[in-house]
Amino acid sequence: MPSKEKKRRMLASRESRAKRTGGAVSTLPPMRHAVARTPATSWPVVEVWVSTGWHLPGALPQIVVVRQDAGSEAIVAATFLVDLGCLGVKNADVKRYTSLEVFRVTMFAMFDDLQPMEPIDLDSAAKIIREGLRYAESLGFVPHRDYAAAARYLEGADPDASALDVPLGENGKPYFMNGPYDDVPAILAQLDKAVGRGNYTATLFAGPPDVDW
Repeated sequence: MPSKEKKRRMLASRESRAKRTGGAVSTLPPMRHAVARTPATSWPVVEVWVSTGWHLPGALPQIVVVRQDAGSEAIVAATFLVDLGCLGVKNADVKRYTSLEVFRVTMFAMFDDLQPMEPIDLDSAAKIIREGLRYAESLGFVPHRDYAAAARYLEGADPDASALDVPLGENGKPYFMNGPYDDVPAILAQLDKAVGRGNYTATLFAGPPDVDW
């Protein structure tokens, strides 16, 4: 299978699962509001994960930031799906779990099954997200509607403290590979407006790939 087709299948599978689950299994709306009123910095960082190979050309980094309620076993997982090619944060979510164990056997297991995850420090995770956002904003794209809620759980991070090199675009140009929920005509029109036709690369697929929808 061609390399770009493999990436396309992975991208589609991630987006479809995120769309289908809405993020996690154990979220309750009242708790979502309770979490929103709690300063994120009062929740200690338990672990931070990024998809293996996130820096490779055409990759779509998945980042998970896990913080724990200092007064209980409950944890919050903030997730970010980042397109470093041009679109920035394509998906974001915040979910609460009754314990770290529940998170690991539900949501994290799903992520790791789709693509292996590896630990990363909070500063570097925040840098990946920030650089993706800035690049997307320079092209006229806005982050996912739930980004602001998820970004609260990056509080305390210092992206400038990370020496991580975050690759953007491909070969010095914006790069777009469509996913199953992308508005392709609108995205291409925005790229035409931002950098001009011929100044970006696009890999387009006519139909959904053969993935588990």
